[in-house]
Amino acid sequence: MPTRARAPRRHPVVALLVVLALAVLSVAGAQAAGLSLMSPVRPTAKQLARCAPGPVTVSPTGTSSAGQFTQVAVSGLAGGCTIGAVRVASGSTGAWTQAFVSSSSSAITGGAFTATGPAFTPPVTGSGRAWVTVNGWPVPATWAYTPPAGPVSPGNGNTVMPNIEWTLVTNNPVQVCFTATVSTTSTTPVPWQLKMDLAQAPFNGTTSQFTLLNAPGGADIAWKLGITYDHTAMTALIAGKPDVDAPVTTITSATTLRFQVCNYNLPPGVQTPSAYTVTYSNSPAWTATRACVTATVTGNGTSRFFFGWTAEIDMSAARAAVGGSGWSELTDNFWQLTRTDLGGNKFRFTSNTAANISGTQTYVFTYCATR
Repeated sequence: MPTRARAPRRHPVVALLVVLALAVLSVAGAQAAGLSLMSPVRPTAKQLARCAPGPVTVSPTGTSSAGQFTQVAVSGLAGGCTIGAVRVASGSTGAWTQAFVSSSSSAITGGAFTATGPAFTPPVTGSGRAWVTVNGWPVPATWAYTPPAGPVSPGNGNTVMPNIEWTLVTNNPVQVCFTATVSTTSTTPVPWQLKMDLAQAPFNGTTSQFTLLNAPGGADIAWKLGITYDHTAMTALIAGKPDVDAPVTTITSATTLRFQVCNYNLPPGVQTPSAYTVTYSNSPAWTATRACVTATVTGNGTSRFFFGWTAEIDMSAARAAVGGSGWSELTDNFWQLTRTDLGGNKFRFTSNTAANISGTQTYVFTYCATR
């Protein structure tokens, strides 16, 4: 007898899942029908803009002392920034050394601000970099500084002189040293030179007795260097000797030479009226037998080297106060001065070598009328 085909039997679990799915779709459809549609929203991002775009220029400012500054000026800011800070480095690519950091943020006025920090020797334009932040934002910055014409300068176009560090050893006799750092921007070997203007301070016309020494942080190269003099032009050139082992007559951008030059018997500093001021006081307290005037000579920082000075004292009031005809000095340093009697109780005092000062140094002496 033929076999009858049986209808497939539906599994009870599968049937239950189908029913549940239909129920969910029905509810979702009903809820979707009650939703209100909103227009699409475009995603956005809030952008915070710098308060000043830059670039700015950074340079040393204020009065220098022995070639060092404690302030830098930042200019060229356009925008609504209110405070700024500065950092300066010296050196060359890949070998920067921090030279100055502002001690705190400074207020910006008229697109500029002045930052104060520890004293530093400013690098020249090509050997310095500056970083400036305003209201927390960094802005592009350029370092710019051309030092005043000095007694030491590059002797040819290849030579870059990032730094000259002066040391005033003593003023009697005048003894001065400077440490030179020499480099170049050339990637191929080029000859280098330093030039000394012997007519300028602190050399003051000397044409001999310069000593070449190794400098702290430098290599043993002093014996490889030489000085040639041009007495007519009052100049001298420092360069490498060609006839030594491993000469340093040429350098590349990967080379930095560092050495020291000293002279321990220079002529006295010249009289420089623009470098100082003189103040006077009637002290110590006048008595019936002695009336004194104290003179204080103060350098204003415009001359880093030793200079001579002159002070004139009118002793007429002191003489009238005590009568008599005697004169005396109170500070026991008149051997360092030359006194000239101008007549009428007026005197001129001129510094000898031992009384010369530099930078912002002071010199004090006291002259008295006595009876």
